[in-house]
Amino acid sequence: MLLEVRRSSRVRYAEVRALKEAAFRRAYARFEEAELRLATPRAQAFADFVREQEWWLDTYAIFRALRERFGGQSWTEWPAPLRDRHEDAIVDARHQLAGEVRYRQYLQWVAHEQWTSARRAGHGVALFGDLPFMVALDSADVWARQDEFRLDASLGVPPLSAVVMGVLTATFGGVIRDVLAHEPSVLLQRELYVSPALAGAATFVLLQLVGAPTVPAGIAGFVVALFIRAGAILWKWSLPGFGGPVDADG
Repeated sequence: MLLEVRRSSRVRYAEVRALKEAAFRRAYARFEEAELRLATPRAQAFADFVREQEWWLDTYAIFRALRERFGGQSWTEWPAPLRDRHEDAIVDARHQLAGEVRYRQYLQWVAHEQWTSARRAGHGVALFGDLPFMVALDSADVWARQDEFRLDASLGVPPLSAVVMGVLTATFGGVIRDVLAHEPSVLLQRELYVSPALAGAATFVLLQLVGAPTVPAGIAGFVVALFIRAGAILWKWSLPGFGGPVDADG
């Protein structure tokens, strides 16, 4: 399967994940046999990492172990005692899934070691992770601190707002540019350049206001914009203008 994945013209995510998981499992089995059982220095380094990072790693590892047990289901679908983090249920799960918990801790240790090596190899170049402004509902953070999050919150804006804001910022950003450059605005040119986008957005908005479903309304708006722009290119449609056609370099 590895050769097939490498030869593919696209990323085959499911196969890549399966191959990586298989490799990780084999690496951990080898680590258990050759390092943990013999109490080697690497085994001690792993134990030190688990102890030092216990404040977050402990919860993360049991969360991932439980998620694996339930076939990738969101924690909101788990049995109530585990979903609601009843102490006796968590203790039992830690005992039953001890091997899987340790495996998840091992993966984080390997990632930490690689990240530390990358920092050293940077020779003074600062490397840091990003800071998320929204935490996924199906995460160890939310599962562990359910009372600190709004579980009904979502990220994004409705399609209607997105289309209106997108067209306004794109179109009138060009208008501002033209004003600052002391050039005639593209909105006042005879060539149908900006007008198709406005017409398409207007079509979408009107259909949404009369209760049309989002997807058909979006398709209709796209078709309107495409049709008008195609007419401008193929059949030289234009507006009764305030000026001449748009400059080829404008």
